[in-house]
Amino acid sequence: MRCTEVADQPFPIGECLGRDIGDRGRSAAKTMTRVAKEFDRLAAVFKQLGKQLNRQPPASEAAIASVVEVTGVEVASELKDLWRISNGSGHTMWFAEGEDEFTPYYFLSIEDVLENWQRFAPYDEAIYKEWYDDEGWGERDSRIQRHYLRHKDWVSFAEFNGGSHLLLFDADPTTNGKRGQIINYIHDPDGVFWASTSFIDFLETSNDTLEEWLEYPDQLREQLWLWD
Repeated sequence: MRCTEVADQPFPIGECLGRDIGDRGRSAAKTMTRVAKEFDRLAAVFKQLGKQLNRQPPASEAAIASVVEVTGVEVASELKDLWRISNGSGHTMWFAEGEDEFTPYYFLSIEDVLENWQRFAPYDEAIYKEWYDDEGWGERDSRIQRHYLRHKDWVSFAEFNGGSHLLLFDADPTTNGKRGQIINYIHDPDGVFWASTSFIDFLETSNDTLEEWLEYPDQLREQLWLWD
């Protein structure tokens, strides 16, 4: 059995990965190692809080391939690599968006990702008219396509509060933006906001925030909904 296929590890994912590098090839292993490092940082935060990370079984390669097959969007290799480690977080909050009073997000399984995306298919004029943003929050960040609240080239990977908040991989930015940037949909009133330049940058910043909050462990447990 490959060590990356075991859900509950007694050792860090980064150490485990070293045993499997030959299976993937050097370039793939390089991105996986970076994601594994961030996963180990996240696991260390939960350990210090005395809580379980709730790692799920890894996604299969067929499941990962289904994301582009269904949506037409090739997401970042780092996002795929996190699914290879854990197919979602089982509704345990893993991510922090925002640096002060951050919003917690749980990592979606591929099944949930596809369900979210397909809910608004075929992404035609009728859908875009129904989900039109009049920018009541104010003019949208110039890196994000204006007026859309749903877009065929946006793929959610994390959510909060049953989908009232979504983190999305953006494959269709403006000329001011960057493909693969992370954007944030917030409901009531609806708006879309810029979050990060890439998934791996988002993950690193999220872990930075969680580690800073370890100075206040009780508040961090409450913020992540880690109630006893």
